[in-house]
Amino acid sequence: MLLALLLAADAQADTVFAKPGWSRFAVPVAADHIAVMRVKRGWGPPGEDQATLTRSGHWLREDGIENGEKSTSISDMQSGVSYHLARFPDGRYSGLSIIGKARATPLSIEKTAQTDSLLGESCTVWQFKAKEYTEKNCLTADGIMLWQSLVSGRDGGELSSAKAVSITRRKVAREAAEIPAELLRLTSWGEWQPGAAGGPNDDVLLRGAADTPSESFRVRRLGKARMTEWTDGRQTTRVFIAPGMRLSLNERADGGLIRLDLNRDPQNDNPNLLLGKEIKVPGAPSKTILGERCTMFDMAPGVMDYGELECRTANGLILERVTTSRGRTTTLVAVRIDRGTLRPGDLAPPADILTRLK
Repeated sequence: MLLALLLAADAQADTVFAKPGWSRFAVPVAADHIAVMRVKRGWGPPGEDQATLTRSGHWLREDGIENGEKSTSISDMQSGVSYHLARFPDGRYSGLSIIGKARATPLSIEKTAQTDSLLGESCTVWQFKAKEYTEKNCLTADGIMLWQSLVSGRDGGELSSAKAVSITRRKVAREAAEIPAELLRLTSWGEWQPGAAGGPNDDVLLRGAADTPSESFRVRRLGKARMTEWTDGRQTTRVFIAPGMRLSLNERADGGLIRLDLNRDPQNDNPNLLLGKEIKVPGAPSKTILGERCTMFDMAPGVMDYGELECRTANGLILERVTTSRGRTTTLVAVRIDRGTLRPGDLAPPADILTRLK
């Protein structure tokens, strides 16, 4: 069975494959199979890693061991959505990341005249080209990868490589490769603790100046629960925080998923989960905004190419937020403070948040 998308060799320069964001070994179409790859990484401590590929139709599961750490990536070639599962040292899942089609990597596909053989199988080298790099994938006639070489788009040097050490062709059940349904239920990751009485109950809205009128940042706090919402009119990022849980959702204005990250840490019961490793800005004067006094904190100390300052009151209200990225500085200032209006459950993510993504 030939790769359906790769049949027309002369047209491949015009063919673009939206490679799912979490996948390393995805190709558009391949026969069902299970392959074990030995991976030579081009970063971190020297050494070889391993990846087990399970392909069923348009689903690809990649179970990797990199520098001794296990992780799983699952990609749907049909939708372009991909999932990444992180684990605690004891093997339990610690986090889920989902990248939507909007963040898939567009790769132009080109067939070369180069052929090779490995494990008694013949393969043809196809180049999957991005701006920064090129994947050289040696594929069998039915789309199974025998080896891969990732080379720099700048100087052509090899960044990393992988070779198959075993291949098993057989019908693979879809559930062996697709994302397990239970992992897309929010309750599978633990009980999301709603905000409760005691502690802060406030809702602050910050808006941009005349040059950024569509940009806003909203912070809601109830007990130990937090929720922030930032938007610039083109995309929105919502962050839900509760003891031991954090969920961040970045979407386009039309609702298309850019990225979702869900992390849990049962040992973390920090009531100031919204706070990062901030430091007070030396010598910065206090400000008064909406009748409240605040002090400026650096929320990203030591971070290259990004700056974030927040003016906070003594009990943590954010009244001003200044971000700098790629030479652009944006200032958002509080225009409204509401107190006592939030109720338990207001700051929990929707129960279907992991399945309604598009």
